[in-house]
This record gives sequence, structure tokens and C-alpha cells, in this order.
Amino acid sequence: MKRVIYLLLVGLCIYLGCNSEKSVSFEDIVIGKENNLEVFYYKNKKYTGTILKQENGILQERYNVKNGIKDGEYYDYDYDGQLVRRCSYKEGVLDGDDIRYRTDGSKMVKYPYKNGILDGYEEMYYSDNTLMSRHH
Repeated sequence: MKRVIYLLLVGLCIYLGCNSEKSVSFEDIVIGKENNLEVFYYKNKKYTGTILKQENGILQERYNVKNGIKDGEYYDYDYDGQLVRRCSYKEGVLDGDDIRYRTDGSKMVKYPYKNGILDGYEEMYYSDNTLMSRHH
């Protein structure tokens, strides 16, 4: 499983490189606050592109920023590089499905967000990805 994830990450990196998407390391970013939102700066300017946070050479977070604000897909990984969370931001707030994963890669829970507010049913899943429960 780790090998598959590694190959997917390598493929993703190659794909992103081929598309010239701008990315910087989290260590090169300065974080501020504006209108109760985190604002990401790179070289004293609001950053637009992808931010990669690594620890000991293993990707921990990957997210997109537009004009200094989170906007687009956000990925969170555990210390082994396994995906544990995937969600979307729009203009700095959660917008779309916030999905949490088990260490085996199966979906554990899904929270639907719209404009930063939980909007719909929380869904819990068994390890075979079948629906366990659904509630508000």
C-alpha cells in the first residue's frame, strides 16, 4: 500500500512539474491574519500557488492558495505519508466535502461544507467503504 501511495505521489509531482504549477515549502511562508482568515505570504507578497509542508522528507500537507488565502484542494498526511484528510477551501473557508481516511486508506467519515458551514449529512463508513450511518 505504501508503495502505491509513493508511486501516486511521484506521479502527482511529475504531473504538477509538467504543468509548471508554482509551489513553495511551508518553511518559506509567513502566515498572517486578515478578516479572521490565515493569509500566506511569500517574499512579502500574498502568495498564489501550492504550499508543501514536509517533515523528515515526508509530505505532511499540500494545499492551494490564491492571493494569500486557501482556495482549492487541501491534503493532510500522517507521519508515514498516508492520506488522512482531503477537503476543499473556497476563499479561505471550507467548501465541499471534508473526508477523513483510516490508515488503511478507506474512507472513515465525510462532512459536507458550504461556505464554512456544515451543510448536509455527516456520513460514517465501514472499512470496506460502505455506509455505516448518516445523520445531521
